[in-house]
Amino acid sequence: MRRLKCEKETIILTNEDDGFYDVYTFNQSLQKRLRSFAEKYPDDCWLKGASEDGSETYMIRKGCIFEWFKGS
Repeated sequence: MRRLKCEKETIILTNEDDGFYDVYTFNQSLQKRLRSFAEKYPDDCWLKGASEDGSETYMIRKGCIFEWFKGS
């Protein structure tokens, strides 16, 4: 099923009890950055799942998210 651009979301979820961010995205450049970060830091970031419609979900350890935002 083809999605409209307005349906291609990026969602970052967490809770106070969890030590991770759950990042769900359709954004291709963001997926590329997450993939690269996961290869560099496999204990702190990994692909949780991908769907046929083009979305990917990554898990990122909370203490590492700022390194990822800086572009490491």
